[in-house]
Amino acid sequence: MQRRAYDKYHSGGLIANTCCSHPRQGEVLEEAVHRRLQEEMNFDCSLQEVFSFVYFHRFTDNLFEYEFDHVFLGEYKDDFRINCREVAEAWWEGYGFLEQDMLSHPEKYSVWFLTAAPRVLAVLRDRKIK
Repeated sequence: MQRRAYDKYHSGGLIANTCCSHPRQGEVLEEAVHRRLQEEMNFDCSLQEVFSFVYFHRFTDNLFEYEFDHVFLGEYKDDFRINCREVAEAWWEGYGFLEQDMLSHPEKYSVWFLTAAPRVLAVLRDRKIK
């Protein structure tokens, strides 16, 4: 889990996925995913795309996201060092707590995370990943 840096231009301080890739012009998606993981969390690992989805959210009258998001999963069990310009804090969390907390306190989470997390948890359980 990670909490976005508080000074992000939107969704600052909200809990979200580990990182967002946003490929550069001409950059292959898989390269962007590894680059951003390294830039935000200072580690890299093997990743696999598990699903994609489209979401739309209007943050203000002049700011909205309409994105086609790809969800990648990987396993990493070593130390990490967050990039404080991107991430306020990061931690490991159990599935049960996460599911309950998202239901009880959805305001703590980014819109895209609330959209993707149930499917991510289903994939993890299906693969028996703890």
